Amino acid sequence: MIYYRNDVRGSGVNGRALVATAKRLLAAIGEGASALSLTLVRDEAIRTLNREYRGKDSATDVLSFPLEEPAKRPVERLLGDVVISVDTA
Repeated sequence: MIYYRNDVRGSGVNGRALVATAKRLLAAIGEGASALSLTLVRDEAIRTLNREYRGKDSATDVLSFPLEEPAKRPVERLLGDVVISVDTA
């Protein structure tokens, strides 16, 4: 399952194609039954995340936040979050 959110209105990003690509990539690495959160943001939002979590006060193209320990009885395995700056990427 891909949890997709686009916070960039009018970005021109084809969300369906992006989700389909993410599903194919997960399947290719043997994680087809796992879940992933994928969010599109602007530079301002990714800069805030980069500063908060990495101590770098600048925009970047992609940040990923892996989840280290799955729940004891997960319904699905959630690998983590991927945040992409449409402006920078």
